[in-house]
Amino acid sequence: MGKGNNNINWAESIEKFEKHEGKIIDFCRSNNISQHQLFHRRKKLKKNNNTCFHLLEVPKVEAASLSKIAETNIKVEIGKLKIFIPVQDKITLLTLVKELSQL
Repeated sequence: MGKGNNNINWAESIEKFEKHEGKIIDFCRSNNISQHQLFHRRKKLKKNNNTCFHLLEVPKVEAASLSKIAETNIKVEIGKLKIFIPVQDKITLLTLVKELSQL
C-alpha cells in the first residue's frame, strides 16, 4: 500500500469514505491506500476547504405571527441572520448543529 497512489482523486475518495459504514481498515484495503494517507489527505482537504455555503429556504413571516413562532420554533441567530426551526423538525436541527460544529 502507499506506492503508486499518485493518481488517486482524493476528494472523491474522502467523500466515499464519509459514506462508508464499515471499518476504516477495510475501506483502506479495498481502495489500496494506507490509513495514514487517508487521514492526512482528509485533514489537508478540510484545511483547504474551510468556506461552506448552504442555501436555506426561509419563509417570510409577518411581525404579528412572530409571537406564535417563538412558542413552536427554535430560533438560531448568527449575526444579523435569524433562523426559525420547528421544534418537531429534528432532522433540520441536527443537520444545522452538525454543520455549525464543523466551522
